Formats: sequence, C-alpha cells, structure tokens
Amino acid sequence: MTDSLTFKNLGILFTFYSIVYVFVYYGFYGINIFYYTDLQGVLTLFLSNTIKIIIFSSLVLLIVAGISKKSFQVKNETFNKLSLRRTIILFYILFIIFIGLFIMLLLGIDSRINRPLFSITAFAVIGILHAIDRLSKLIRYKFKISAYNLKAYFSIILIVPYFMCQLIISEVNYFPKSDHLYFCYNESKTVETGEKFKLYLIGKTNENIFIYDKSKNQTLIFEMSNVKDFKIYDVPAPNLYPKAGAVIPDKGP
Repeated sequence: MTDSLTFKNLGILFTFYSIVYVFVYYGFYGINIFYYTDLQGVLTLFLSNTIKIIIFSSLVLLIVAGISKKSFQVKNETFNKLSLRRTIILFYILFIIFIGLFIMLLLGIDSRINRPLFSITAFAVIGILHAIDRLSKLIRYKFKISAYNLKAYFSIILIVPYFMCQLIISEVNYFPKSDHLYFCYNESKTVETGEKFKLYLIGKTNENIFIYDKSKNQTLIFEMSNVKDFKIYDVPAPNLYPKAGAVIPDKGP
C-alpha cells in the first residue's frame, strides 16, 4: 500500500479529505457549501486551515506506517484463541458497531454522549484490524486481497474520515470562534461577531461570509459584494466542549 502512495494518489486522498471535511463542517450549519463555491474553493477553504492539514496528514501517515505487513498484535489470549467462525462473527459485530457510531456522529450526537462513545469506537477499530489479521488467509482466498491492503483501505476510507468528523465536532463546539469580525452590509446594517452579539463566524469564501446567529439558532449568509469596512480581529478562543454541547442550527436563508 505504501508503494502505491504516489503523488497522484496522495493528491486524490487530499481532495477526498478536503471534500469530506468542508462538506460535513458546513453541513452542520445547514449550508450546502457546493452551492456557494466550486471544488477549487473547497480546497482553498481546507488549505486555509494549516493546523488541520498537519493533523490529517500526520494521522494518515501514522495509520499507514502503523499497519505494517506483520500481524497487528493484540495481547489478548482470549481473542487470539477464538475460532475463525467466531472471529468472523465478531468482525461483523464490530464493523456494524463502528458504522453505527459513525452515523451517530454525523447526525450530531451530544458531545457529552460522544466522548464515552469515542472510546468504544477506538476499541472497535482495534478489534476490526486484529480480526482482519486473523482472517488473512480466508480474505486472500475469497477476495484476492491481502489483509494488509484491506486494513489500509479500511483506515484511509473509514477510520481517518471518522477522526476528521470528530475534529469537526470539536470545532463546532468552539463557540465563540476565535475570529472577531466587524463590517457594514448594504450600507445600512452593521454586523459584529462575538459573544456579546451572539454572532459567530463559521467561515468565508471570496463571495460569501457565513455567520451563525446563536440567539436565533440560524445561519446567516452575507454576500461579499455588499460588504463594506470589513475588519477582522483575533480574540482568545473559549473553552472547548461547552456543557450544552454542539448546537445544530437551522438552515440559513
């Protein structure tokens, strides 16, 4: 798998992760980001977050490097002595649990519930990877694919996006955002973000600014062509994971 990680494939992965991150992040605010920008704009939105790129890139490299061609060892004698039939059943159970928890995450579960479920997901992932190792000969015979490649595909297609969505949940809980904006709109309306005004910056493209109105639980969209006197200030970010958890707002007008 590592031999196949060419610049072309890395570019495809980067594009895939960019689309997943940006689409899911803005989707939590009821925004179909592809209505307001194209693929290049999505990549730009993702590129504007250098820390996220470093986190995602490091995560991908660690997972791929960690999935060596040797068996993924788990020091659990009970698990190791399971018959192949029971291993197959356990694999399906763990996989269904993982997919179910992933769906719950995408549906916007409360952060207080999400935190303990994250540990369950991690154990399910470890169990799935180990089960794939134990079933390596069967997988090779039935599907003509090595256990190593299957683990790599599972990690890149499902595990990494799961952790990306976890990061999105964390970011959605960052209220207020660390950016403080001020601008005039249509020369008649003044908009200023911050805890005092219950308005928080979600993000911006070249054409639009997306702001979440917490008091109305609604996303507001302002066209940059009508924005005047635009200013941005940096303010200290608040504590992560407020007690109330992430709020899934109504769709913007």
